[in-house]
Amino acid sequence: MFDMKAKINYRDLNKNWKPRLDTLTSYLQESAILHSETIGFNANYMLKNKCAWILNKLAIEIFKLPKLRDEIKITTWSREIHTVKAYRDFNVYLDDELIVKASSLWVFVDATTKKLKRIPDEVKNMYGEEKISNGIDPEKFNFEPDKIKNSNLILKEHTIRYTDIDTNGHMNNTTFFTLLEDILLEKFGDFNIGEINICFKNEVLYEQKTIKVALTQSSDEIYDFVFFNDDIIFSYGRVKICF
Repeated sequence: MFDMKAKINYRDLNKNWKPRLDTLTSYLQESAILHSETIGFNANYMLKNKCAWILNKLAIEIFKLPKLRDEIKITTWSREIHTVKAYRDFNVYLDDELIVKASSLWVFVDATTKKLKRIPDEVKNMYGEEKISNGIDPEKFNFEPDKIKNSNLILKEHTIRYTDIDTNGHMNNTTFFTLLEDILLEKFGDFNIGEINICFKNEVLYEQKTIKVALTQSSDEIYDFVFFNDDIIFSYGRVKICF
C-alpha cells in the first residue's frame, strides 16, 4: 500500500466552501501516479516502453468532506491485475476517520496506437496484487447513455481549452469532474455528493473544440449524466445527490 498526504487549500474550494470534485479526484490521480513512480513505472519507463495506463471506470463513495486547511491521507493499492486491465482502490482519511472510498479500473495501452496491450509480467511484478477490497465495484452500474442525450434535464456546452489537455494529448479525467460539478452547482446551488460512478469511453481531443454535458434525473436522489459531441459519447455516469 502507498500513502500520500495532502492539505485542503483555499484554491480547492467551490463557492460553498467545500472541496471541489476535481480537487478530490486530482488527489486520487496524484496518489496513483506517485505510487507508480516509487515502484519504477514512471514517465521514463512509459516513454521507453511506449505504454500507458488509461482510466476506464471510477466509483467513489463520500461519507464526509474535509474542510479548509484539513490534512488528509490517501491510501492506495493495486488490488488485481490480469490480461489488459487492473483494479486500484483508494481510502481517504481525515485523522483516523475514513471519509472517502474509491475503486478504479484501468486498461493498459500502447502509447503510440492507443490500442489495448497485454500487461507484461514485469509490470505485474512491479505493482503486485494486494487482494484487499474496500467494498466498491467500479463496474456495478450500467445504463444506456444515448437515452440521457434525448431526455436531458440540463444541457451545457464547454469550449475545450489548451489547459484542459494533459500529457497524454487528451482532456484530463479530472476536467470531467469540473464540468459535472459546474452543471450540478447551476442546478442545485448547494448540495453534497454521496456517490459517483463514471465510465470513460472515448478521449476528448483539443481538435473536437467543444463538449456537451447532459444531466437527467433517474430517481429521487440519482442523476445520470453523459459527456458527448454529435455522435460521440466520451463519458457517462451516475451521481447521488444529498441535501
